[in-house]
Amino acid sequence: ILMDTLNYFICEDDENSSSDFFGLNSYSWCGKSSYTKSGFDVLTEDFANASVPVFFSEYGCNEVQPRVFTEVEALYGAEMTQSFSGGLVYEWTQETNDYGLVELHDNGTATLLVDYDNLMAQYSKLDMARIQASNTTQTSVQPPKCDSSLITNSTFTDSFDLPKRPSKVQDMIDNGLPDAKTGKLVDVKGGPISQKIYNANGQEVTGIKLNVLASGESNTPGAHTSGSTSGSSGSGSGSSSSGSDKEGAAGTISVPFVALLSAASFMALFML
Repeated sequence: ILMDTLNYFICEDDENSSSDFFGLNSYSWCGKSSYTKSGFDVLTEDFANASVPVFFSEYGCNEVQPRVFTEVEALYGAEMTQSFSGGLVYEWTQETNDYGLVELHDNGTATLLVDYDNLMAQYSKLDMARIQASNTTQTSVQPPKCDSSLITNSTFTDSFDLPKRPSKVQDMIDNGLPDAKTGKLVDVKGGPISQKIYNANGQEVTGIKLNVLASGESNTPGAHTSGSTSGSSGSGSGSSSSGSDKEGAAGTISVPFVALLSAASFMALFML
């Protein structure tokens, strides 16, 4: 049914439009798994002819802890980047499900967890020049024409006609909800970050700055870093603190800022 879902969203005809991208959730790589044991090789083959960008909308199995994120090297490696456009690690803040990279405390401080450090270590190994190079083979793939033959599972619809819109939907699309509380874009200025941040050993990370990048510039791993730790331990405690008071040697820590991915288009999410 996964490939039926893909075909349903990427096919085109004279009347209906296709998806802009396709996202799937994958938690099959746990601990120090492998390209074949996790089934990533099968996914790479399955999506080799996708005509839209495909990415992991969630990944980061936590059955083995701490998470070591060895799947990053595979996901951004030469084989998988022929089919996939990276992915989004689940998740940014620590919650009861124990998937967080950073823990936010009631007193306004934050702690970078061990998973955060492990993920950054994997990102630092990536060949960004190769990843950013144009993949002419993948971008030249044409979408299939919508046809019932694309659907193989009997429980999946093989009708590609879009349903009729409910009444007043078009007005809502054109004008939005009346008196809705909406956000707005604001100018961002660079400078020091006032919030106290601690590493996984409980040491305060100091000297963190927000760097506003130029138009077209990307915050690639290791390209824009700031912050260092002192030899003394700090207290990042709040009601949810997990930081320890263990002392460690001083050192430089990479603190990139993570952007949120959003798009106003259809996305198919599939849990493997």
